[in-house]
Amino acid sequence: MRLLFSFFLVLFAFTGPAFSQDVEGASDYPDIGRYEGTKITRFERIEYDTQRMLVDAENNEFVDYEGEVTHIVYDVPEGTSMLQIRRSFEEKLKDAGYEIIVSCREMECGGSNLGALRATAWKMLLNTQYEIVTAVKESDAGTVRVQILVTPKWINMNVVENTAFENKMIDASAVQKELAAQGKMAFYDIHFDTDSAILKSDSDETIGLIAEVIKADPNLKIVVVGHTDNDGSLDYNIDLSRARAKAVADRLIQAHGIAADKVNSAGVAFLAPVTTNSTAEGRALNRRVEIVVR
Repeated sequence: MRLLFSFFLVLFAFTGPAFSQDVEGASDYPDIGRYEGTKITRFERIEYDTQRMLVDAENNEFVDYEGEVTHIVYDVPEGTSMLQIRRSFEEKLKDAGYEIIVSCREMECGGSNLGALRATAWKMLLNTQYEIVTAVKESDAGTVRVQILVTPKWINMNVVENTAFENKMIDASAVQKELAAQGKMAFYDIHFDTDSAILKSDSDETIGLIAEVIKADPNLKIVVVGHTDNDGSLDYNIDLSRARAKAVADRLIQAHGIAADKVNSAGVAFLAPVTTNSTAEGRALNRRVEIVVR
């Protein structure tokens, strides 16, 4: 009888269509769905990225997984406990073929490594109250890893699918042609830490390519321009885009020996989008670094 009651409780908790109040372009992860009464307040799907997950709470172990990453943040309905949400997701994940590898609460969840723990929460501040479920599903289609972090106010679901990495690097000749034709070129593989101007190591190859193009043309001078999406205030994004552009310019000068008078930097925040910011895909296209011929 208890098992039957648990089944209907989970079924009830996960029924119902997507809400019209969801942010535009958002959707539930297909074989998991959402907890009843929630709406999506943040959403992003990235073709290839990395996401940190707690994989062993007892031993305080975190792993950064790479692949196609989906971030979803739901609000929490009033009168709902974190435990009720966590247990419901656990049952739903098991029914969908996932193996639960972590189920914990607060300091049980790797609390001795707060920096690593915070990196599991996508764009959200981690409260002192939280519960975590991490699960994995292996199938012929590949591996899917899910982490659900529950706080009193929001639910953060991060999903990583083991998509094969596709090298999309372009060569110097292609950059030269684009600059000659358009006077500018956008780069999407210069990456920074979240809400930071610290360059990630996977940006080195692209910055080296830009340096190669500059060195090949004695007359070429550029401006590195930082662009963001519209998440946050204009002042915040202006400062962030300027700092990121300067970080790239400094790397060109300091690591690649580009003369300082050949490289300037500027940041325009979200004032020059290439497409709408109302969808996750659009925001991803608007977050970029451009080089502009001057």
